[in-house]
Amino acid sequence: MSGSAKVTVTVKRRGRTVDGPLPNRPVRMMPGGVAGIVYGGDVYPLHAGDTIDLDDTSIPKGRCPGFVSPGTKIPYAASKTPTSSSARRRVSTPILADDAWTIEHNKFGNYVVFDADRATATAVVAAVQQSGLDVVRWDESVRAAFNGRHYDWFIRLKLDAPREEAVRRVRAALTPVKASAPAEQAADAEELRLARLEAQVAELARKAVALQLATTAGYVEELKAQLQAVELRAKSAEARARKLTASERRVVTENARLTQELDTARALADAPATQIDLDEYSQLVDLYSKERDQAREDADERAAAAAEANERAMRLEVDLANALAQLENANEAREAAQASAARGSAARGKSLTARKVMSLMWPSLVLHSDTEDIILRCFPDPRPLLLALSRLDTGVLKIKNVEGHKHLREVVDHIATGDKDAADMGRIYYREVELDGERRRWVFVHRKKDDKEQKHELARLARLDPERDLDYM
Repeated sequence: MSGSAKVTVTVKRRGRTVDGPLPNRPVRMMPGGVAGIVYGGDVYPLHAGDTIDLDDTSIPKGRCPGFVSPGTKIPYAASKTPTSSSARRRVSTPILADDAWTIEHNKFGNYVVFDADRATATAVVAAVQQSGLDVVRWDESVRAAFNGRHYDWFIRLKLDAPREEAVRRVRAALTPVKASAPAEQAADAEELRLARLEAQVAELARKAVALQLATTAGYVEELKAQLQAVELRAKSAEARARKLTASERRVVTENARLTQELDTARALADAPATQIDLDEYSQLVDLYSKERDQAREDADERAAAAAEANERAMRLEVDLANALAQLENANEAREAAQASAARGSAARGKSLTARKVMSLMWPSLVLHSDTEDIILRCFPDPRPLLLALSRLDTGVLKIKNVEGHKHLREVVDHIATGDKDAADMGRIYYREVELDGERRRWVFVHRKKDDKEQKHELARLARLDPERDLDYM
């Protein structure tokens, strides 16, 4: 790897930067003689200016074993000729056939579910609204409908009526829908808005991964500190062992001396005229025996302490290696997620939303449908809020009951918003709900203006009914 040219790469998609700069990326040779860079496990063509485009066709890195040598001119890939989005839309047919849509009626109300490209979907929503039907929300569908079919899109209607009435009114609304210049203009505006949201989602995902990496890095530092402590204990055990060994040598020397004196005493005992104090020698022998037994016990303790220190050191080394591997895996996962998002968008023309990203990150939380909009509008720096939501998901935040509203809970800590005029005015509320047999937290994010406004917001949240207002599509 050291014998290859390396560059600092910027990752783009649809002309916008989604990652990077990424330093020291080795330059590979792709089939056809153009340079390529590994990102997310695949090799993408390298363009002039050291950029790669996730909309380009990638190939597995196993098919690109060669590298560009240092100092060699890099064979950059040719620039692509852009294709206008309006030209692409003209080849699609924005008219829904009867078998391309249906009405799903459930406890949350009436939903229009249908298959279409994004331009057609935008035109359908506009037609439904123009017919006098109120639209609560519309988005890509992430679950199968009541008939088992997985449609591309859904529209939640604010219509309290039987399914048959909803079918009649929606069919009447869809009748005039056709390919037209206004529809294309609306699709252009919608695509621009979604492009901006995608860039913001990518930034949120990058910051979330950075928080995860920072947490893992702190764990690694803690393991290093524990390993150093174990090494100090091991050195102390060795010093104690050396001290015990010296003590054993003294005991042996004293044993020899006592033995010699005892032999002398026995010889003198044979002389009847000499008075010998044998009690003194008996006491010396007892003292020697006690010191010898103590030395043996200390030696056993030393051996056990050394074994325990060695075992803990081995365990900490394994934990340290695992934590370092997690750091690498987290970075690779971030790149793979970016590449996967690009491939999914190219295949179906759909976009990833911040709410879906956050739902995958925090499985115990169900975010209210306006969470994404509030974060983008009211939290210029969302990192403290994202960290608080992560800690709420793991159950380590302090919680209190909201006075006067028995079902609402509030995170005790106030959240920094990144706005100097509203420093710590961020708030997180939630209530316990049950979805698919599991207890979840229905979360509401809010930026407080003043006490009066907060009182009105809490009253509004308290009036929400999970059976009626919880939208989990």
